[in-house]
Amino acid sequence: MSATDGELRASVSLLTKYWDDFHALSRGEALNYYIPSHRLPRWEEICSELPWHTYLIDGTYFPKKHFGYRGVYRLVGLATEGDKSRAATLERVCGPDTTGTLYIGHAKNLSVRLNKLKRTATRRERSHGAIDMLGRTPCTKNFPRRNLQ
Repeated sequence: MSATDGELRASVSLLTKYWDDFHALSRGEALNYYIPSHRLPRWEEICSELPWHTYLIDGTYFPKKHFGYRGVYRLVGLATEGDKSRAATLERVCGPDTTGTLYIGHAKNLSVRLNKLKRTATRRERSHGAIDMLGRTPCTKNFPRRNLQ
């Protein structure tokens, strides 16, 4: 745990250990500890410390062999077209968000969901609602598909 803004928060490494311990449970077992949501690490820490895999949305196919599992994904606006190393800073109600996170999703099969996201973003179909939702949000007009990862 670390102190942030006067509050005691879990570190990203403790959160990762918690996830690993949870996934190692057998049916009927329970963990002897938990991390309440108000003690989670700050979002900026999670985004900067977790080993995210990054792909440009208009340049990758997500094969089942490599992506056919459950998972969480996020759509990120980039500061510069095609430069995956630097996320855009978004002005939020509570202040600047340097993670560039426009959307967070989860899927039972990442391959299927990410390919739907890609096809919707490249306007070949309308199978992922996040792209339509973001298209109706004025602040996301700054992020054409070339600026998404």
